[in-house]
Amino acid sequence: MKQQLQATPIFNCVNARGMYNGLYIFLLMICGTVYSQPAMVATISSGSENFVYVSGSLYYSDNTNLYKGSATSAPTLVTNTGESIIRIYDFVLGGNFFFTTKTGSGGERLWRSDGTAANTVQVTAATQITPLLVYNSQLFLRVNSSATGVELWKVDGAYNASIVKDINPGSASGFSGSLITHDGLLYFFGNAGAGTDLWKSNGTTAGTVLSADLDDTEVYNSSGFGGLTSYNDTLYFTRNYEDPYWGERTAELWKSDGTTAGTSVLVTYPNGGFYNYLRNFHVFQGKLYFFHGIGDPAYVWFSVTDGTAEGTKHLELVTIDGDLLQSVDAESYILYYSHSQSFTNPIRKFDGTTTTTVHEFSMYHSASTLDMVDLTYTEGRAFFLDYVDEYPWPQSASQLFQADLATGVTRPVQEIYNTSLYNAYNITAANGSIFFTREVSGETTLWYYDPSGSPPSCEGTGNILQEIWVNAPGSDVRAFDFTTTPTGGTRSFTSFETTQYYANNYASRMRGTICVPQSGLYTFWISSDDQSELYLSTDPYEENKRLIAWVYGYTQFRNYDKYPSQKSAQIYLEADRKYYIEARHKEANGNDFVSVGWQLPDGTMQRPIPGNRLSAVTTPPNQAPTIAIISPQQDQTFPPSSSVTIEAGVHDPDGVANVVFTHVYTNGGATIANFTAPPYVFQWNNLAPGTYQVRVTARDNWGKESTKDVFFTIQNEACAGTGTIVREIWRNIPGTSVSSIPVNSPPSNTVTLTSLATPNYYANDYGSRIRGYVCAPATGLYTFWISGDDNSELWLSTDDNPANKRLIAYVNGATRVNQWGKYMSQAGDVDLIQGGRYYIEVLHKEANGADHVEVGWDLPDGTMERPIPGNRLIPFEDPSTSAAWFAGVEEVFSADEETTFTVYPNPAVSGKQIALRLPFATEGAVDVDIKSITGVSVQRELLSSAGGEVLIDLKPSIATGMYLIRVANEKGNWSTKLQVK
Repeated sequence: MKQQLQATPIFNCVNARGMYNGLYIFLLMICGTVYSQPAMVATISSGSENFVYVSGSLYYSDNTNLYKGSATSAPTLVTNTGESIIRIYDFVLGGNFFFTTKTGSGGERLWRSDGTAANTVQVTAATQITPLLVYNSQLFLRVNSSATGVELWKVDGAYNASIVKDINPGSASGFSGSLITHDGLLYFFGNAGAGTDLWKSNGTTAGTVLSADLDDTEVYNSSGFGGLTSYNDTLYFTRNYEDPYWGERTAELWKSDGTTAGTSVLVTYPNGGFYNYLRNFHVFQGKLYFFHGIGDPAYVWFSVTDGTAEGTKHLELVTIDGDLLQSVDAESYILYYSHSQSFTNPIRKFDGTTTTTVHEFSMYHSASTLDMVDLTYTEGRAFFLDYVDEYPWPQSASQLFQADLATGVTRPVQEIYNTSLYNAYNITAANGSIFFTREVSGETTLWYYDPSGSPPSCEGTGNILQEIWVNAPGSDVRAFDFTTTPTGGTRSFTSFETTQYYANNYASRMRGTICVPQSGLYTFWISSDDQSELYLSTDPYEENKRLIAWVYGYTQFRNYDKYPSQKSAQIYLEADRKYYIEARHKEANGNDFVSVGWQLPDGTMQRPIPGNRLSAVTTPPNQAPTIAIISPQQDQTFPPSSSVTIEAGVHDPDGVANVVFTHVYTNGGATIANFTAPPYVFQWNNLAPGTYQVRVTARDNWGKESTKDVFFTIQNEACAGTGTIVREIWRNIPGTSVSSIPVNSPPSNTVTLTSLATPNYYANDYGSRIRGYVCAPATGLYTFWISGDDNSELWLSTDDNPANKRLIAYVNGATRVNQWGKYMSQAGDVDLIQGGRYYIEVLHKEANGADHVEVGWDLPDGTMERPIPGNRLIPFEDPSTSAAWFAGVEEVFSADEETTFTVYPNPAVSGKQIALRLPFATEGAVDVDIKSITGVSVQRELLSSAGGEVLIDLKPSIATGMYLIRVANEKGNWSTKLQVK
């Protein structure tokens, strides 16, 4: 037998302070009662796994050993099974739970246990055994045996194992999975030899019968039926199969009343590419929710059905290039998260109406990192693991997080209790509390945490520190620089009071945190010789301190009433919280001291404040400032011509020296605000349409710096002229190559389209081009799709200039009409701005046979428009027809001398630099937009102005001609003509 590791229980009513790995851990126990502080239970074996809380105890395994533990005692060995434990289950039957082991012959064995060695015994053995559920005081299992294949088995109240029914007699398998309870019976999928069907059972052989004939033989390469779920007195399940010609998979959602006649397909999701699945069903608030993944990599949608085809729809796009990893029923919420290579990886919660983010992971999660998250729900709280980058190594390893779902507050548990909890694993729910393990310095420790217990009491370390500056003449405390390094060392005191007659000509500072015993109004006093000032913060951080009392003269020892300024106003403080406190003192000669007292809300006077309320300030390694961007929200969208408030909160224990707001753009950046004191707020006015990046940079008093970026978008005005788009056609062009289309020659004919789609079987041996503009109805990420026969290409510009177009999707072959998922190349993602007009071009080449091309898109809110309708499309504007327009509106470009600006040289040369001299000595960011005579933007940049001058390098692609150049900043906008030769 493997020797049990010795473990010392942590609970001791006499000594409630333990030491582990050099860190003091205040266990906060009162005679075995666990308070809310996480506490280490014991050191356990490093191979421990399979943690399960069942029947009021924690069970886990270490290879062949089964252990039992609790919150109030070290784990004990239940038994050594002699076989490697595979899994421990939380099913309970007659006071026994169950677990499986791997036999020496490679099979599996089922065990039962009541937590004692005497009653931990074998039940049965087979090739594979998987307990599924308890029904009518019997445990039902999936059992694979050489004699009967895979069938449904049961363990009765006497712990005897037997087959329920050999549905497919002999060694063939008859149980196909998805066992659930519904309408007082068991339902599952079974196969009696003629395909998968729906079966039902009352747990007896005679009562196990066919429920509905599903006939799965008419489809190709079916992966079978699955996902059986009971909702609203109806059964729901899925089927997935492959198209034998195109190789694409189709997913179906079925519903059934339990009869063959009452079973049918509810919704079909065709043409899914390599992946197309429906899974993770949740019955929640009167509806059935599930996840739909389609494509490779998968687009995953959070979806819902009310039992009707019309009420079955996508709610939210979860990811576009990953997979759903986990979803959890959390009483009032559904929790889920996925992995993605281009999105963030958040945990999300859905309350039946709104989906919000619980936490955004700092690391990328794939299916292989599912166990690293360990998302666990118990009684209103979710617990999970993530890396916390702002902590230094090794604290940057996996941290235990707590999310209070009702309040929406998510924090590392380490931050809540100031207890080091890095390298956490194996979160196990335990009736509102949790167990977890930690791996530190080669040892594995078991921990217990009750978040609903009494909060830890707040006690100080018993002293406060005094820092001293020597050779400092004078008595004016306001004139001394306390930011310099102390030159006279430090002293420690057990109350907030120094001794008398220490020295002459010195300055001192006593500082630390004060721990509040009661919630309510407090009054502070200070007494000193010579001068002094008393500061108190609103929290544990120094930078939020404010002056609350002072002595600008001197007093006798403990004379708190000589000056009115010695007494603070009443200040409300919360119990069990710590607040930073600081007393500055300046001594010239004669007697010297400083003393600080307070009055508690219940009237108790403590003058001076005793040491059990105080904690000395230590000097930790300097940390960079932490930044919270208050406004705007990340990726927030504003209507045209908005003003935006930029506001940040900055925290640093060393004090914040300055905060800078920088507008970041393509070729650099420009400072838009600089602060040396809070509040850090800037109002940015008259912003042009576009997406803006603002970087907040904070530097502390010791030079440590950190940054944080926020992005927001100013929308364009709504597009005008939508409704149609024009298709140009060149006939008698053989082959399928798009490059053979003579787009620089006049077309054979043109056709006006009312959507971005062409008819099928139009002609043979032709090429076509559809071009114009697409108007974005919202700001965000769009997915464009193209399908066509034969080859086709989809080009999109970054603006309304055709010169900036780029290939975003294509078909190199052929698809059916509206077949969007055959090739990975058919889709492309692009960020667009609401109201923006973007040049779009579709090239299509047809040889013979069927011919068509269509373009669709997915809007940022998940709405699919396939094809793109005419109300999003604008015909292309040909510059050759617009010269007269330019001449007719030439006066619009002119301005008087006070409001225009000059361009030098003008005429200019494409590819060369020009200088713009603005009407005022403007500094900072300037939006420069050069438009052609058709109103198409040929070059637009965000640049920096120095002394009212802006330099811009004209693109070499700008053709000879007349242009309008417009500049704008927070002071206004101006336009003038630019000639390029």
